[in-house]
Amino acid sequence: DGLAVVVADGSSAHRCVTHPALGGMTLAMLRWAFSGWTDQQLMDDGIDLASVLKNDNNNSIKEWSDFHADCPRLPINIYGAGDQSGTHQLFGEAVLCKSCFGEKPGYAREYFRECSRSQFTEHHGHMVHELEFMDANATHAYLAPGGGRTPNCYIPSERDEKVLEWILADGGAIGYLGFAYYQQASAVSVAIAADRTKGIMDTEEALVEDSAASITDGAYAVFRRELFLNVDNARWHLAADYLTYGFSDQGQKEVVTKAKSVRVNAAIRARMESRIREQGNRKADFVSVPPSSCPAGVGLKAEPFRNRWGTDKLNYTCEPCAPGRAKLTAEAAECESCLPGQFANASGALRCDFCEPGRVASQRGSPACTACGENTFAAAPGSSSCNNCSAGDVAAPRGQSKCDRCELGSYREEGAAGGCRRCPRG
Repeated sequence: DGLAVVVADGSSAHRCVTHPALGGMTLAMLRWAFSGWTDQQLMDDGIDLASVLKNDNNNSIKEWSDFHADCPRLPINIYGAGDQSGTHQLFGEAVLCKSCFGEKPGYAREYFRECSRSQFTEHHGHMVHELEFMDANATHAYLAPGGGRTPNCYIPSERDEKVLEWILADGGAIGYLGFAYYQQASAVSVAIAADRTKGIMDTEEALVEDSAASITDGAYAVFRRELFLNVDNARWHLAADYLTYGFSDQGQKEVVTKAKSVRVNAAIRARMESRIREQGNRKADFVSVPPSSCPAGVGLKAEPFRNRWGTDKLNYTCEPCAPGRAKLTAEAAECESCLPGQFANASGALRCDFCEPGRVASQRGSPACTACGENTFAAAPGSSSCNNCSAGDVAAPRGQSKCDRCELGSYREEGAAGGCRRCPRG
């Protein structure tokens, strides 16, 4: 399954995200729209707001026109699932700071921009927004410009049909739905680029639309989620026939497709069929399934481990590229070491940078460049070694891109340490 970021067809929000200069949104733009953090907090966490907000008027309301001057000056109103939903968790972890959204110790809490508590009522043990109890006419009046809706705040519902109803009634609305439900809905999805730092006009990440194909092949990685079936090993005699059918051609077509979910690919099906045949054999050496994609700057890592039954296996994870390594694409591949003359000084690099003149990286995988020593130089960017100054030339201090001639009345022998020496008398 996957998530779809949606707006109402023909709405002000739709006209903005489909503007020729935009064509979609980056994760950084989504985070700014949904986050309850201040602009300063977001910048401190790495978002380039000058790139995200090309037309910011610096008022307290987040408006579509902040993204581009041609977009309407209308509040960005956000909608989505309630906090009891896995959809809510997936979207929050993908768009906001994952550890902050999960409220892990040592991290400042980050949540969606919240509405006033006075707008919520306890209902069957959960806090429910007042919109849940309104009929269609009251809903349209509440969400119309000048109605009772507080700009920018997050209105959740545990019911997808309510989220969709509100998005369709609010011209400035943007929200998210499960892909299975979205396929049956009348909203339109927003293409997403997996850039957590820059806006859509500056990113080098590709815009990807949600579809069965992009979810299956992993191109829509940021909002893609695998759904699992868990079996009690003591009950395989009850489950095996059902699972065998579910992973057959007929089951994938009649159950998965009709449920508007996405079929697994052939490689995963083969592994699952093997797992079903083993029926819980603790010694079975199942083939680990690597992820179908890893975001740019994040590489595939395979670590051997021995499970609790003594079986040697591989554990595949996507981890940020270490300093000295980089990856530009979103495919499931290892990060590549920087070539000599290049470096990457931070983790998660998309590409390696060339060393500046006067500095070199002699080995592959360098996290930093080294300054050329005294009386050596590197003239070109991307150098892997320093050159020695000729006799009569000097380079000081360290890190020079060229050698200078000794002044009149002074000299330096080739290979001699130190600077130029005064000629002796005579």
